Amino acid sequence: QHGGSATSFALHLSDRKNWKPFLDSLPTLSWEATYYIAAFGAFQAALQLLVPGKEFVGPVSPKGNRPVYKANGVESYLITLVAFFACWKYTSFEPARVYDQFGEMLNALNIFGNVLCLFLTVKGCYFPSR
Repeated sequence: QHGGSATSFALHLSDRKNWKPFLDSLPTLSWEATYYIAAFGAFQAALQLLVPGKEFVGPVSPKGNRPVYKANGVESYLITLVAFFACWKYTSFEPARVYDQFGEMLNALNIFGNVLCLFLTVKGCYFPSR
């Protein structure tokens, strides 16, 4: 509506009557979107822990820590694809709902990402590991 102009957008919002339509157009948070994100995250965490893979040692951190990873990304990806199509075929999971909830999912991910970054910044500055 404003051709990418931040100034035009700010001037538009300077009129108080334009705030309500603007706020009504923003995606809200929804439990369904939060559920999709949490379920996917839990599934991926379980794959990271349960799928076997060759150990990979990361670089040394400034405090001398060497993180150990499992190289199981391709296997986890293939399991994720199989699980997606199996859930689609054999359960009531409808992939179109993810599309319908996309704005709400982006909203929830932005909030979670900012909270996580704040947590990691505070932890790194005041409570560093080893």
